[in-house]
Amino acid sequence: MILKLVVGLGNPGPEYEHTRHNIGFDVVTCLASRQAVALKKGFLFPGRRVQTRCGDEAAILLMPTTFMNRSGEAVWKAMRRWKIEIHDVIVIVDDVEIELGSLKVRTKGSAGTHNGLRSMIDWLQSDQFARLRVGVGPRPAGEQMIDFVLGRFRADEDLKVEKVVDRAADAVESFFSIGPNLTMSRYNGCTLEDAVEGERR
Repeated sequence: MILKLVVGLGNPGPEYEHTRHNIGFDVVTCLASRQAVALKKGFLFPGRRVQTRCGDEAAILLMPTTFMNRSGEAVWKAMRRWKIEIHDVIVIVDDVEIELGSLKVRTKGSAGTHNGLRSMIDWLQSDQFARLRVGVGPRPAGEQMIDFVLGRFRADEDLKVEKVVDRAADAVESFFSIGPNLTMSRYNGCTLEDAVEGERR
């Protein structure tokens, strides 16, 4: 059986829960809840994971318990353990350059300024893995980047975040059901407001 690997990036610990930098964790948690499964920590493995289904495929859902800048270690170990090829991996990350409510799916690419992606590229020695960037921006003028990404969403953003997480989970399932090209066409450049308007038509 060929397994897919769905990785949500974030930092472990209650102090980081539901911060902008941890939205990848939130999306993976959403995917797990749809299948009525829970991610569990195993022995001698730096991550919480569960084997389930995602879209039309059998998949491992993974949340590394390393810190963000060491995420690649957990992903590399998961790929070795379950014999997963790099083209069967999709990673979910926050992106401060994208407005909250927008998603961007790519099948490969650079890390940009994201330390989690940089760690993955270093460990895997390749950038040929898919990624779903979830917009958490824009960063307010004058606010330090570290404070912004490690901060929680404002109360008036909570409902939008909930909808974004749900839509990001839809995008991941779509990736493994209708393929990357149709998924990119459906989700890239489409804001949450666009999606809601489309559903009304």
